[in-house]
Amino acid sequence: MKPVKILIIDDEPVIRKGCAVTLADGNHAVDACATGKAGMEAIKKGEYDVLLLDMKLPDMEGMDILKKIRKSNPGIYPIVMTGYSTVQNAVEAMKSGAFDYLTKPFTDDELLFVVTIIHHLILCRPDFPFFNAVCLGWLQCFPSKEVLSFKFLHEYFTPAVSYG
Repeated sequence: MKPVKILIIDDEPVIRKGCAVTLADGNHAVDACATGKAGMEAIKKGEYDVLLLDMKLPDMEGMDILKKIRKSNPGIYPIVMTGYSTVQNAVEAMKSGAFDYLTKPFTDDELLFVVTIIHHLILCRPDFPFFNAVCLGWLQCFPSKEVLSFKFLHEYFTPAVSYG
């Protein structure tokens, strides 16, 4: 399968490195930036499928970046990350165009679960045309994502034949 191109924007080195290692192990192409400004420049220069975006950055608010990205790059799938989670923040992020919202600390499986769903959505798979509706329905039914493991998702929805 074609790798997903992912950009991580987070000021915490541990989060950047942990996400990069986890996602690179899944054969995804990963870049990382420590500031909002550097992240915005990277997005202008490269074509990314997924954006992992911290809400609290030293130079910019993540919500402002999210809103700009949704206007300039509507094809990117933003995943918001924060250690300062409130229901109000989550609702605002989703209304502003986030695909999903991860509260730090999150597990590798939680991250891989969301990225795997996005990967399959990007592929627009001819072998399972209703994948989009099924996955988005699951995300709504199981918002904690603990019920559905990455292993189950990967084994159930990855066919023996690869497209692309």
